[in-house]
Amino acid sequence: MKLKKNRLRIRVFVILLVSCVLAMAQDKPLYSDFQEVRGEATGYIHIEKMDDISWFIDANGYAFFPVGMDHTKFFGNTVDLVSGGDAEACANHAFDILSDLKINACASLSYQPQKKAALERGFSYCGSVYPMVTPHSVTYKKEDYHRADPFSKEFESYVDSTINVSTARLKGDPHVLGMCYGFNPFQLMHKWINHFLAGDATTPAKESIVNEVYRKQYKTIDAFNRVYGKSFTSFDDILSDISLSYDKSLDPKPDEVVAEADLIKRDFNQITCLLIAKVHEVSHTYMRQYAPEMLILGYFFKPYNFNLAMYEAIGPYVDVLSPQHLQMPSYKNGVYNRAHGVLRVEEIHARTGKPIFISDMALGKVFKKGNKPMENNPYTSYNSQEDRGKVYYAAVEKAAALPSVVGLTGCMTIYDNPDEQGQHGANKGFIDPYTGLAKTEFTSYVKDINSQIYDIRMRENDIEKLTQNLIDAMHHAIH
Repeated sequence: MKLKKNRLRIRVFVILLVSCVLAMAQDKPLYSDFQEVRGEATGYIHIEKMDDISWFIDANGYAFFPVGMDHTKFFGNTVDLVSGGDAEACANHAFDILSDLKINACASLSYQPQKKAALERGFSYCGSVYPMVTPHSVTYKKEDYHRADPFSKEFESYVDSTINVSTARLKGDPHVLGMCYGFNPFQLMHKWINHFLAGDATTPAKESIVNEVYRKQYKTIDAFNRVYGKSFTSFDDILSDISLSYDKSLDPKPDEVVAEADLIKRDFNQITCLLIAKVHEVSHTYMRQYAPEMLILGYFFKPYNFNLAMYEAIGPYVDVLSPQHLQMPSYKNGVYNRAHGVLRVEEIHARTGKPIFISDMALGKVFKKGNKPMENNPYTSYNSQEDRGKVYYAAVEKAAALPSVVGLTGCMTIYDNPDEQGQHGANKGFIDPYTGLAKTEFTSYVKDINSQIYDIRMRENDIEKLTQNLIDAMHHAIH
């Protein structure tokens, strides 16, 4: 039975590849009707910058702007509701609707009926390294859970094997936007750092922290002792000590400027950059070895845990930076907090030179019962599906207007999860599974702005005005 299933998967994959080749044989754009900007036809998706605008370039050499959703799973009894249990019919119906909405990308596409339907209708998608190189921060809810040491031989061996297997599955597929390492691993940095500092003297990450941060910053152990209130006789003493730790208040924030006067915060920030850079450095090595033609998108990470120094640390090891939120609800004393709520796209690009893919934009949800919008939660509820549409419109308009932003996918589902309280519930979809129809109070805005993307991309834009439009749309959606 297992052999038959594997043969079936191989046949399906071959059919999809043949359809890809046939589509590419026709000299036309693969993901839109836009033909004004052309790059090199390489046979795979890549990035080019032309007239100061960064673009994804499709396999045929045409510029495009991917826009779509992150979550393509059919939840609960969706397939039964929509198509009487026929998953392929459910997928075909969904992607017909999504195509009509001018959606052309999925941030993940691992389910076979959805993948087949998407590729037949001209969608691009992100490949995934699975299991994640470094897991989601939710793993820290387990008291006995500890992440791998990125400086260890075991971590390098794991990354080698995982990237080899993950990229092999996607070889020859011209619709892959790039490879994602996973979601949201860099929250709660104090827990990660403190775990290594509590290790013994042979812990590779601890050795790197001492040698690359403490020794270089302080030169003498006396200088270190004065700052930390310790009485070590040498830096080697730190390796055998387990008392050193950092407070959670030091975890990074997007608007912070780490002053040299705050030496402990400076050290914490440098250790953070050291660890996340090593994760990306090791991953970069094996991505280039096994899939040199694939773009490295890195992690889809929470930008409210990233400062500019962290972007700069990982920049050399990715082709595209992939923060999740272009903007999010954030208030301080009742006033919108721009410093924390608005992604600093222009500054990030200036520091790193990298294009930016908005990888999991929070676009609200609407519970039918007990809906409670909140001011300081990026995944908050909105007042209505129309409000979701207005936020989507403003977000895509701003993203398309930013020359360094190359695409946007939202934290949305294809169909609403029939279980409002279930995974990705609260009606985050484009389609109502009970009726099988697009939710027009939301999707009318989706289609309208998606149809304007390339006009926006090619014109002069007032970014400050578009930023304020998005702030206003979010504000109205939750008040």
